[in-house]
Amino acid sequence: HKLIFEFTCKDCEYEILLDIDAMTSDEVVIPFDYLNPNEPHFSAIHHIPISLQTTQSGTNILPLFNTIPGVYVHSGALNTNRITVRGVGARSPFSTRSIKMYYNEIPISSVDGGSVIEDLDLSSFDKVYLLKGPTGTTLGSPLGGAMVLDNYEWYPKSTFTSNFTMGSFGLWRMTNRVQFREQKVAIQAFQNNTQSDGFRANNQYNRKSVGVNGKFRLNNKNTMSFFWHYIELTAQIPSSLDSATFENAPESAAANWLATEGYEDYNRFIFGVNHEYFGKITDRLQLKATNSLFLNRRSAYEVRPFNILDEKVGNFGIRSVFTLSNATPKEQLNWNLKIGQESLLENYEWQTFANDDQGTQGNLLADNLEERQYINLFSELNLSISDNLNISLGLNNNQTQYQLTDRFDADNIDQSGNKKYDAVWSPKFGVNYTFTRFYLIKMQAYASISHGYSMPSVEETLLPDGLINPDLKPESGWNFEIGTQGNLFDSRIIYDFSIYRMLIDNLIVAERLDADSYVGINAGQTQHDGLELSLQYEHRFIDGLFKVKGSYALNNFTFNEFIDDGVDHSGNALTGVPASTMNIDMNLSGQQKFPFYAAIQYQFIDAMPIYDDNSLFTESYQLLNTKIGYEWKWKNLNLNAYLGYNNLLNEKYAAMIAVNALTFGNRPPRLYYPGMPRNIFGGIAFNFTL
Repeated sequence: HKLIFEFTCKDCEYEILLDIDAMTSDEVVIPFDYLNPNEPHFSAIHHIPISLQTTQSGTNILPLFNTIPGVYVHSGALNTNRITVRGVGARSPFSTRSIKMYYNEIPISSVDGGSVIEDLDLSSFDKVYLLKGPTGTTLGSPLGGAMVLDNYEWYPKSTFTSNFTMGSFGLWRMTNRVQFREQKVAIQAFQNNTQSDGFRANNQYNRKSVGVNGKFRLNNKNTMSFFWHYIELTAQIPSSLDSATFENAPESAAANWLATEGYEDYNRFIFGVNHEYFGKITDRLQLKATNSLFLNRRSAYEVRPFNILDEKVGNFGIRSVFTLSNATPKEQLNWNLKIGQESLLENYEWQTFANDDQGTQGNLLADNLEERQYINLFSELNLSISDNLNISLGLNNNQTQYQLTDRFDADNIDQSGNKKYDAVWSPKFGVNYTFTRFYLIKMQAYASISHGYSMPSVEETLLPDGLINPDLKPESGWNFEIGTQGNLFDSRIIYDFSIYRMLIDNLIVAERLDADSYVGINAGQTQHDGLELSLQYEHRFIDGLFKVKGSYALNNFTFNEFIDDGVDHSGNALTGVPASTMNIDMNLSGQQKFPFYAAIQYQFIDAMPIYDDNSLFTESYQLLNTKIGYEWKWKNLNLNAYLGYNNLLNEKYAAMIAVNALTFGNRPPRLYYPGMPRNIFGGIAFNFTL
């Protein structure tokens, strides 16, 4: 192993401790905080591995989230997904909500908590961390958790990387990335293109993106970083199917979406710049100050059977975090205090038009402007009482409001209005104890109590006639969690175990008006009880490595109190969430002497209710994915060729469901988005060190 240490701070003192056991893995990811390098865990935090040795084709990262216990991703198509974490977000009809997403220090979610990770190509980031549950006080305290995409690294050398993949159903993907490194500068530029015909009718997909990330060390105390990404997407929409079509012709598209050739076409750019200062204020006190500015703009046009939507979303924000800590970490009481704010202004303009003659834009039906503002104020105190005991206290305050301006005068009805939510206070308390050595176990145990919230989306705040719903409230809830993390037998086995209870008030659910539109209503209280376990085992032989990763989640999510239109659903299982999930990944690598590798993945997804009355459930399903590859190195060139086979058993399954879909006229309800049948992919990637 080669270890490279770079020191540039002349008046700082670093203490670096190396654990020999930690160097035996080929996939070491160490989140490093300058102010707390031994940062204890107060909740479940997971790293999502991004590697050519996983069984995925690399089209997007979402399938990798299904390997995390407590997480399930509904995937209706490459452009239609929703991530659920511990049951939160399962009721969002077509997108991910209640999970805050950050690109390094900069938020890239909308005001109402919507996140579209599928917009970002894998070539634009290197690491992903998922914080489950509302314990991220400094990240907005969202009910579902927070996701951090990370790529600001001081690359050891300048490199050029290219990856080309082809596969079933017209899959074609090309990515190129250049990393330039000098002593005080690191620049990364990337370009990618992903295309697919899809296995269903009206299912073509084409996404292009380009971007630049940069980091500059101005001096020993100041660092600047920035990113700029631009994405173009054109994707057809096959939509959901009724049960008979799902069983007999899953390759079909919904008849009304096929007839109008429904699609979405949008472009998006995100930009952020960040300044970081780190230095001593006095001999005993040091400061880390991070200030960020960010912009996000999206322009979209969507052709739907019932109308055509033309929308523009733009937001501008500022985030500041100041971290004070003691500058002498050898003292018995170590601490750091974070205080900060995150504010965002967002304009959402949307117009709807009549859909005339299979997608031809007709008369204007609605013209609205929605202006949203929120501000998060937060503080967090972390105390190291001793080498073993750590305590964390946090508080987040959110204030959100918006104004709706009706700009459509033809109907002589003004639907303009204002909405200001009451301030939401979200406290957190966590305690962590590290056992230095317990028999053959190195472990830390933690417990936490935290509060979180989620704001309604734009669509959910509007009634059928377009007026603002004054009675719709934000979701809010408490999370109670205990867990333990550690390793056994000199790090050959790594484990993570947690149990939790989350009590959520005013859960927002989608009440269907017809097959393709809905409004939001509050569903009383839900109770989310869960158990999560993940294990990893490594075994080295000669010059090879055998690795097994497994995860299991047991989900008991129920409506404690929910009466909808006179029907009592209390005690029923929460819709859209499987009762249990299991994942097993096995990877065999020959390393340098025998540079072959092989991976196999098994996934089990249990049945989940489709309707609130639990009258219908999906079928459980299992997936088997495989991949083999060869890695060849010569001087500065690294070549990787691979071949993968997904859904080896050709399982027929619902990859996404339409919760509470209704019957209209003589048409049966469209409940299911069919999952991908058996498919194959292959590709070649090379990395050249400049």
